[in-house]
Amino acid sequence: MYSFRIVQQKDLRALFGLGVKETQQGFVAPNAVSIAQAAYDPSATAFGIWDGDQAVGFLSICDMAHPEAEFDEGDNSDGIYVWRLLVDKARQGQNVGREAIAFAQSHARELGRANLVLSAVDAPYGAVPFYEKLGFRRSGRMVHGEVDLLLALT
Repeated sequence: MYSFRIVQQKDLRALFGLGVKETQQGFVAPNAVSIAQAAYDPSATAFGIWDGDQAVGFLSICDMAHPEAEFDEGDNSDGIYVWRLLVDKARQGQNVGREAIAFAQSHARELGRANLVLSAVDAPYGAVPFYEKLGFRRSGRMVHGEVDLLLALT
């Protein structure tokens, strides 16, 4: 079981050292970029994913109902948006991503949100099939060139 901790300054070096496989380059921003962006978005919360004291991934989520949230027209305001999910190349296939989505679902339910929303690159080696196996459905929208996916929590 993995733990999820809000990113603190002491975590940065470990989280910055994580990365995806070569075939996944360009599918998700590096953690340094994601952490910097989350620091300036009042709707975002950034979490390190840990196996004991070892960083194994990163998750950033946004509360789409936050009063200062800035989303695109047509976005679902009754959801938690999985903005970034990066599982280190050495830990892929070890249920880190599955647990991260379960954590985001739990967080959404705690806030009383009805949906978990994300977007992903639909390309070979991309994560769309993974998310679909977890129950996400394509909404029919494209968001910044990525497939919009929705998981109803009710």
